[in-house]
Amino acid sequence: MDYSEFQRESLVRHQAEKLLDRDIVRFERKQVIEDYEKVVEKKLKKEENEQKAKEEEIAKLKALEIKPNEALDKVLKHFNNPKKCPKAIILFKDLIIKNFDSLEPDHIFYGVYELMKYISLLPSAEDKKNIHAIFQFIEDKKDIILHRKDFKEIYAIWCFEGLVHTQMFTDDTFKFSAEVKKARDLAEELQNTIEEEAFDEPEQEPEPEPIKKEIQPAEQKDEAEGKSNISLIRQKLMKKKMDVPQTVVEPVKPKYEYTIPKECIKDIRSRKQQREKKKEILFEITKSLFTMYKNTWAKSTIKQYFDQIYLQRDIFTEQQKTEVEKLKSDLSSLKGFDTVKGFRRDGLDSQISANPLVSRNEVKDARTTSMSFGNSLSTWTNKQSGL
Repeated sequence: MDYSEFQRESLVRHQAEKLLDRDIVRFERKQVIEDYEKVVEKKLKKEENEQKAKEEEIAKLKALEIKPNEALDKVLKHFNNPKKCPKAIILFKDLIIKNFDSLEPDHIFYGVYELMKYISLLPSAEDKKNIHAIFQFIEDKKDIILHRKDFKEIYAIWCFEGLVHTQMFTDDTFKFSAEVKKARDLAEELQNTIEEEAFDEPEQEPEPEPIKKEIQPAEQKDEAEGKSNISLIRQKLMKKKMDVPQTVVEPVKPKYEYTIPKECIKDIRSRKQQREKKKEILFEITKSLFTMYKNTWAKSTIKQYFDQIYLQRDIFTEQQKTEVEKLKSDLSSLKGFDTVKGFRRDGLDSQISANPLVSRNEVKDARTTSMSFGNSLSTWTNKQSGL
């Protein structure tokens, strides 16, 4: 084989290899494109399925969607039921906190108004915590909810129940004393109000002024009649021009609109009702403080409170006054019992300190008794032990 044939054969082989390489590259590109199209198709299908799933989920949620204002109406109906009131207040708290943006501010205010009407049905400590949580939330949102002056005035009274009374159930002596001081200030304010009203003369309602009718001359009457006729003609012409067939528009769903009942507005604006509400709240605080007298750290503060309230008991109604006098009498008997216990303790102390060996009380060996430190009760125990 000469060189020319070899060269020709190598050239043909080279061209065949080039064609083969080109076909391979084209096949690989086609395969890559097909794979890419499959991936894209899968991705689009997946996104489409996810979108459908989301739409179905939204449809289900819409079907089960709670309408906050309608739900609030249902909750408020149970406040007057003693058995359902504790559960209703929990639902009310969760509803206004979680759906505040969807609720009407006036609707929330009316809910608190209804709650304050039946506050006596919520005596437990857990109920007091829920009331405190509601008022704490309203305190944060008061710029939105209390957008009227009369709302702010009555809310300041409600705060004695929602924020002052509920915070008395604490072990913090300083906080307890501060809240009791607010209650004493409220009693002083009520006393001053009653004294001022006793000296004030009853206000007389101003007589309505008579309506003055202007007598028009005959010429002016004719002109007025002529103008009225012209205006009627113009109105008729304008109606004819405006009688164009209107395009059909889909009806828009009406937005929930809430208006506070007139009874509520009248109630919160009444000075007499405000004063009665103060009396009711102060009376509830008085009953709670009596039950807390068993706490040693609170006794002195409660004694001072009852001394003041007893002197100012005329601020209450007759029934409340009778109850306050009874509580004061019971408290005095408890104070006397504390005094007798103190005398007995002092007598036993003197016997032991005089001659513990002859004492009727058994003297224990201090070496086998653990020493304890604390209030006067533990000191008494130590003395009995011979320490």
